[in-house]
Amino acid sequence: SGINAEYGVDYIEYSASGTVYMRGGPVADEVSYEVSYKDHVWTVESPVQIEGSRADGRRYRKYTVALRRCIRNSRCKAVTESDDGWFTLHTSTTTTPGKGMKVYILSGRTELAGGRTWAVKDNFSLGGLTNIEYPDKTTALMKCLATSNCKGVVQKRNGKFVIATKKSLKPKRGFITYTMGSTVRVYRDYTWTKMTGYRLTGYADNKTYKKWKPALRLVPSTTTVMV
Repeated sequence: SGINAEYGVDYIEYSASGTVYMRGGPVADEVSYEVSYKDHVWTVESPVQIEGSRADGRRYRKYTVALRRCIRNSRCKAVTESDDGWFTLHTSTTTTPGKGMKVYILSGRTELAGGRTWAVKDNFSLGGLTNIEYPDKTTALMKCLATSNCKGVVQKRNGKFVIATKKSLKPKRGFITYTMGSTVRVYRDYTWTKMTGYRLTGYADNKTYKKWKPALRLVPSTTTVMV
């Protein structure tokens, strides 16, 4: 079977053999989706604007520059794109309706491993730590994926990694948490959420692609893909 680029989807219906990749984009109606940039996850909402003060007094023409500056600025929690194409940094994540506006809310640092997102948090631990220690992060993350009740991985002060069975966060100096997130693929600054057991209607073209990258690369911002 191949991969079809699709658009104009009014609904998703169940299909035992179908898998879809849902992506948000800059459409007229209110939307919310996630993008991954510089090892951080950003929740994108539109059309809204941020309440509160600016993190600096500058405006940026490119969103990549604005997102980088926000990461480096300890006061910055979100980036706003105005209808004139300029980007500004903000200290708040509180949103209100704003015509023609789009905001990028900094959700946190993340890593991608084993087809999953892992939220990273310094100086915290998770609940339900197990006793077996693993020598490296990759081994621990893969073991977590293979363990049904695993919620994340914790790196202890001794540099070893252990599996956690609870998502509850608690401050722990010198520890680092890796909390398991959704099943995704990250491609061209977008996260694509995999939904197995569904299919979409309405084709954007009459082509079938043998690989997922060409299909995702060619679709417009409001398009979803079915495999």
